[in-house]
Amino acid sequence: MPERPKMWVIEWLSGGTPQSLANFNYFNGANPAGELTISNNTIFGTTENGGANGDGEIFSIPINGGDPNILASFDGSDGATPMGRMTLFGNTLYGTTSKGGAYGYGEIFSIPIAGGVPTVLESFNLADGAGPRGGLLVIGNMLYGDAGGGGDYGDGDIFAVPISGGDPVILASFDAADGFQPCDDLLLLGNTIYGTTSFGPGGGGTVFSVTVPEPSSTVLLTVGACIALKRRRF
Repeated sequence: MPERPKMWVIEWLSGGTPQSLANFNYFNGANPAGELTISNNTIFGTTENGGANGDGEIFSIPINGGDPNILASFDGSDGATPMGRMTLFGNTLYGTTSKGGAYGYGEIFSIPIAGGVPTVLESFNLADGAGPRGGLLVIGNMLYGDAGGGGDYGDGDIFAVPISGGDPVILASFDAADGFQPCDDLLLLGNTIYGTTSFGPGGGGTVFSVTVPEPSSTVLLTVGACIALKRRRF
């Protein structure tokens, strides 16, 4: 019997006018910058500024829109200027602030999904990183992320922190030769973390990989220049 012809159905998204789900007025937050997290028809996010103390906040809204529910407002001592995506693990949200904390270089925090006072899991002190802006990965009982500055060479690093809090383990420190200022979310494939840096030897940034838990870094591509393969152990 001859093979029946295959029929393909192509559906186009028509788009339309954006629907405003929530409006910020500084008092309930201002300048959201990080990606959103969605769970059980609720959207979770952060604002860089505004809130009760002006240092940013954590909010939630229904997925179909509504007034922002302020879960926490930062006051500097417990962090300031959150800019990265929060990670939901169980009933807890984990995230970073790019400023504030004990030393002013940012922190890692956790907060119950229902809201409350943020728990500071780690405050960065420049030597172990500064200015984290990306979202965190949960791998086992560890949180993995990147800091845009600080580390061994002052150009940022990749770190791991126990999910219950504690001193960071530096997996890799960046320098001008293999990229610097990582500031975006990391991706995990197998036992390898992938990410990007804003700047690099070609002037346009890099794509890198770091093996977990081996503290090594490989530059896979120099953006805006030629392909470069470079491995560096820290």
